[in-house]
Amino acid sequence: MGFIRVAKGKLGFEDATTGVPFVPVGSNYCGVMAALSEGGYCGSEFPLFGHDEYTEKDGVAEGIRALERMAALNLNVVRIWLEPDEFFPYGRRLDPIGAAKLDTLLDAGRSLGIRFSLGLHLTPIPSGWKLHSHEPPHNERLLEMLYLLGRRWGQNEDVFSWTIVGEGFLPWESHWLREKWGPFLQYWYNDNLEALKKAWGNTGVDFHSFMDAPVPPRNIGYQLGLGSVNPGNLDKLPFDQWAGSTWRYDWRLFLEEIGSSRVHQEAKVLRDAGVKQMITVGNNSWLFPNMPCGQMALGYNPYFYLDSVDYLCQHHYPAPQCLPGGNGDPLSSEEALQSWLNAVDVMGRTYTSLGKPVVLEEWSWYGGGETAFLCKLPFRTLEEQTIYCERMMETTQHTYSGWFYWMWRDQPKATDLTNFSGLYAKDGNTLKPWGKRYGEWAKKLQAAPPVVKPATKVVDMPMKDLYTSDREHENWLQQQMHEYHRHGPYDFNPVFERKPLTTVCTDLTLSTVTRTGPIETPMGVREDG
Repeated sequence: MGFIRVAKGKLGFEDATTGVPFVPVGSNYCGVMAALSEGGYCGSEFPLFGHDEYTEKDGVAEGIRALERMAALNLNVVRIWLEPDEFFPYGRRLDPIGAAKLDTLLDAGRSLGIRFSLGLHLTPIPSGWKLHSHEPPHNERLLEMLYLLGRRWGQNEDVFSWTIVGEGFLPWESHWLREKWGPFLQYWYNDNLEALKKAWGNTGVDFHSFMDAPVPPRNIGYQLGLGSVNPGNLDKLPFDQWAGSTWRYDWRLFLEEIGSSRVHQEAKVLRDAGVKQMITVGNNSWLFPNMPCGQMALGYNPYFYLDSVDYLCQHHYPAPQCLPGGNGDPLSSEEALQSWLNAVDVMGRTYTSLGKPVVLEEWSWYGGGETAFLCKLPFRTLEEQTIYCERMMETTQHTYSGWFYWMWRDQPKATDLTNFSGLYAKDGNTLKPWGKRYGEWAKKLQAAPPVVKPATKVVDMPMKDLYTSDREHENWLQQQMHEYHRHGPYDFNPVFERKPLTTVCTDLTLSTVTRTGPIETPMGVREDG
């Protein structure tokens, strides 16, 4: 096996040694996903080498058993997470016991034709680390960990990629962010405080320097919570004074600078450590239906970190639209299902439009019981799980370039749809109908690699409105979902309001240059002049 890279000139992958196309079709894996009584990510943890009454009692043996089951389905990539409690239990030293366990797993994968995507978004339980923290001292410690991991496995051809950050989203405000806010504004407004105040208008807060510039209120949808911007509830959405404002727009761009800076740092540390494999960010799309704008990936729009990663990822579950006023549970009607499939394709195309392949790194639905995800979800049969997942594969094969299903087996201790989302039942041996069908999809796609369809037209994305107004965000996306189904596929062009650093531009002769019309950027993305 050679390293896998992005295929030259294509939205896909290939073996760097042979040039043979490589289509990643795999699954997410953890030993066990267990509910926690308090704290933790989604109230759960998912250790790599954990176990429960349905698994082998040795975590490594359970991992090998799972690889054998997935290899039987023609899967070729497994996504796992390298948690600090397993690999750094005592501090800055990579623990040799944890390292040996991973080596054993990698060796088993090689013998079965399976590569690994190494997830590096570290969960806080039981290690005490803050999930997704971008602030000192957590970020510095994480960078040190990444360097050591990169030195250890960065030249191993069994590793498909490194997934950094992982469903990252920034807090709206913190003491550390406020400290960075003033210098950001001072730079972009070229030391001109009056220009800043003029651009913002009357904020209702008096300030006398860049350093005490106020932070804008959160979008109204954030304040009201999930479901508030569902299509059926938009008429009840209160007036948002700062929707469309430059004040809030500046803050959103500031958060993108903070998030993308973290991605740049982590990618650089891995490259400095000698990592030869691909690097990506495991991300929810910030453009998500039935959610307050930016709820899913606040500060991690790939437009801003594109040059630091090799390919892009999205995680999609149709949970928000199951809430009252949403587009509907996708298995409740053909209309609701089609609405969701349109949304998935639109979200995927907003990323492929940036010129890099997109992997559906997490996706699934459930069958064989009841579950919950943002709200209680009804009993669904194994056949219904197959229907949903089959339609997802049919739709996404012409937009996405890879698929990692969530999760390899049912996890009965999970507090969300992971309890019944598996390819296998909870015993890890009984293959579910969808698991069998997914294996057939894997074989089909690997034999005939998917091709992203060319766009019928390019649609502009009004980024200021999409960032600052929940109502504009949801209405725009609903319109695209409707139009896309009838006339797509589309490509999407992010249009940002340009912020020149100086008020007067001159050429090398010091003659004044007047900007007129759109400006072509190096990426070919048009911005307002």
